[in-house]
Amino acid sequence: MVAGYSGAVALLEQSEQWDLSGVTRQGGCLIFPHATLSVCGHHIGAVVRALLDSGAGTVFVLGVVHALTPEIRAAREAAATHRSLEYVPLRGLFGEGFAQTSADVLRAEFSLSHFEFLWSAELRRRGIPDSRAPRLILCYPHLVLGQPDTIPGIEALTKLAATDCSVACTMDPMHHGTGYGDSQKNAMAIGASAETAAYAGILQGLNLLCKKDYSGYIAHCDKSRSDGRDTGQIAAHLTDPKTARVLDVVLDDMTGPYQCPAPAWVAGALCTLQVQPDKQLAGERV
Repeated sequence: MVAGYSGAVALLEQSEQWDLSGVTRQGGCLIFPHATLSVCGHHIGAVVRALLDSGAGTVFVLGVVHALTPEIRAAREAAATHRSLEYVPLRGLFGEGFAQTSADVLRAEFSLSHFEFLWSAELRRRGIPDSRAPRLILCYPHLVLGQPDTIPGIEALTKLAATDCSVACTMDPMHHGTGYGDSQKNAMAIGASAETAAYAGILQGLNLLCKKDYSGYIAHCDKSRSDGRDTGQIAAHLTDPKTARVLDVVLDDMTGPYQCPAPAWVAGALCTLQVQPDKQLAGERV
């Protein structure tokens, strides 16, 4: 459990094993999870620190839209049946300044809550007042559907990302076990084998993004139950990555939240999408 500012500082200090500022300075994207804060907060902290260390005047962060409202669930059902993207409701970029319906779409959304908490804590830890902090823009893409270049609002977003801007996005790239439809007999228990499988699966998905194989990436997200379907596509569109890396993986036990028998877990990972190959990064898993 993370308690207040002191708990945030502990996570930020733990995150100092990674220095990812070079990725952001080169125009790449950092990827962080949004599972339980005490489990993955050091991953988020590493991204927060790197974004501030990049020196960019604007920090742009992509959040996941979860299917938390009837309107969102209905839009996803419509997307599965409409042949023309023009008639898919709630397809677009949401967040302050992005869409008039943002309040409805985001009223229960939580995917960037941990990030905002640690961002504020790191500004405080560094003694940076809000007036001198980088401009923070939070954007939530929804229903990209393999065509990031056609999603409403993408032109303005692409121009913004091409300026003095650092980019990050969140996803929990694998959901596994009895809480997500797997049988108890076939599910992998939390441990080294499950972590290795998660690492391989996450890297496979990110490599599809580097190839711009969006249909393959969508299929991969369905198979692994990744919630990064939309954020991943927009991140790849904005940064045009050539190399993907998975630096660290954590498995978050979900048997409590789902009140289900073990095993049930979410895999979170600290990852990079890099615009050029680089040497091994500080803290990288080998």
